[in-house]
Amino acid sequence: MAIRSVLRPLRDVYERRKQFEWRGLGQIDASGLKIRAKYAAFGCRREKFQIGYAAGPRHVVEPEAVPAVR
Repeated sequence: MAIRSVLRPLRDVYERRKQFEWRGLGQIDASGLKIRAKYAAFGCRREKFQIGYAAGPRHVVEPEAVPAVR
């Protein structure tokens, strides 16, 4: 009974997604949650803050440039 009382608010705020794209696993049906429309104003969405996933420059140190540890 206690678990149901804990899950009730979660079910009120979130609903199951039809599908979700998991990094490294691909798309899996009914595996993710999304915030319900009535709470959307409290969610952090990419569209709201215009955050993208553009690739940035990467600095990779070549092995020969790293000093050897003695």
